[in-house]
Amino acid sequence: MEAMSDLTLYFDDSGTHASSEIAVAAGYVACVEQWKELERNWKEVDNRFHFGMFHMADFVAKKKQFADESVWTPAKRSALIRELISIVRTRARIGFSAAIFKSDYDKLMPDDLKDRLGRHHYTFAVRQCLSMIDKWRQEYGITGPMQYVFEDGTQGKGEILDTFDFCSQDNLTSNAYGIVRGGYSFVAKTPDVPQLQPPDILAWESNWHMRNSVAATKEGASPQRQSFRELCKSPVRSSFFHEKNLLKLVGNIRRIDAERGLHSLGITPLR
Repeated sequence: MEAMSDLTLYFDDSGTHASSEIAVAAGYVACVEQWKELERNWKEVDNRFHFGMFHMADFVAKKKQFADESVWTPAKRSALIRELISIVRTRARIGFSAAIFKSDYDKLMPDDLKDRLGRHHYTFAVRQCLSMIDKWRQEYGITGPMQYVFEDGTQGKGEILDTFDFCSQDNLTSNAYGIVRGGYSFVAKTPDVPQLQPPDILAWESNWHMRNSVAATKEGASPQRQSFRELCKSPVRSSFFHEKNLLKLVGNIRRIDAERGLHSLGITPLR
């Protein structure tokens, strides 16, 4: 078994504001050394492009520091996103993302399962990422703890802390996800923490893909964005939750509860 004690996962969100139809949690895993190298690479690119704090939403919408099109020409914009994605693909070991249509979750998820899966949509998305993380750890024999870092001020912070506090005290879930006491924190998203910026890119791309490809009608579906295709050339595991697979998830949890006689937290591995 491969015991990895220096892995850190940085999480970010997309669409957690009230007006968004979709909520997304996304994160990247890398060892401490590779995160340090990513920080060095990111700052080198910033020194050449002078973008400061990179938010994918602002970049795509040409807002804030990206608003001046005489500075941010199409060629310069393309060069920047290519370089940033190249850094992510080089330094990150794997990415995870989960997207949820909020209205489907509110309508279809029974109240008792919302207590277990999350009242906040972002909490639900984080917990689904944890399920994918458990499977990944099993596949690669990873048994050691991991550090989890979230952006401070995110919606659902209280529920996420409750989840991680529970997992750190429960042997089954602690081993499944590598969650240990003191192994999770919330930090402000600033230019000094570039490690939170790659998850921001993946979260935004997952949100766009959910809206325009996964959930769109066949006639109205858009092809994947090139930047999303480039991100996915390195390992990324994603889940997209809408009506059909939400109902399937509810059925799986009910079945497992009946088989095991358990009232799980809703993130117990669905094996």
